[in-house]
Amino acid sequence: MAPFWLPDASRKTLIAMCDTVIGRLSDEQEGELVGRLTGVDPEHVKAFCRSIGSDLGVPEAVEARVAQHMSVAKQVEIARVLYLMSTRLGMLALTGDAKPFFELSPHDRERCLNQLATSSLGFKRQVFLQFRGIIASAAFGRDTRKINPQNVQGGKNSIWAALDYDGPAPAEEVRATTASAGREEHVFSLINAGITCDTTLSYDVVIVGSGCGGAVAAAELARAGKRVLVVEKGKYHKRADMTGVEGDAFDTMYEGGGLVATEDSCIVTLAGSGFGG
Repeated sequence: MAPFWLPDASRKTLIAMCDTVIGRLSDEQEGELVGRLTGVDPEHVKAFCRSIGSDLGVPEAVEARVAQHMSVAKQVEIARVLYLMSTRLGMLALTGDAKPFFELSPHDRERCLNQLATSSLGFKRQVFLQFRGIIASAAFGRDTRKINPQNVQGGKNSIWAALDYDGPAPAEEVRATTASAGREEHVFSLINAGITCDTTLSYDVVIVGSGCGGAVAAAELARAGKRVLVVEKGKYHKRADMTGVEGDAFDTMYEGGGLVATEDSCIVTLAGSGFGG
């Protein structure tokens, strides 16, 4: 697959779009949220209100996820939309504004995105839904405390804290909890590492997929004395490999990085893609 690449103008458009979807709130909106969220540290709420997509590394994350998980056809589609929105003619056709998206004021950028979201034309709504979903996932599904200049010092991710989410428990705490509950991890052995050349394998049954159907069938057949081979395209993750961060799980344990959607982008289809389903 050829690397996903954006020219400078298209990248500026993506950055402007990220900073519009995840934009800085006004002082009035900030004060309203601080007053409403009484159970949350107000400093985290202020950091949440003042953070924009660029602060959270969203444009770079969007580019990386598109390149890693989307088909070439989808990459071309996204690149084409960003290119159109970086030109006067493209913006005129899409939104009626004869200016590149990144040259518009924040207010006009928001107006243009709302136009796309509420358009009577399905392909325009699709453009909005597609970008909104991947931008929101990149903003809220990643741990951005180390890169966000607005983040409150002290350990917590301000974006999560403002939403009253503490984030995943530390690995040491998870290990202690599972050990005290007697839930020791069973580490499976895979044959992949031992196969280095063309090999003939002999089994009674080959099962494709290790999800809830395949795993049960494999277990029952093995109990019946059959030699069973389970073939799985997804990666095997040990407990120590898992960070508990949603974005990491999407990238490593879901089909298409969690970006698989219906043709019109209205419904996201979350399908596990890993050892065990």
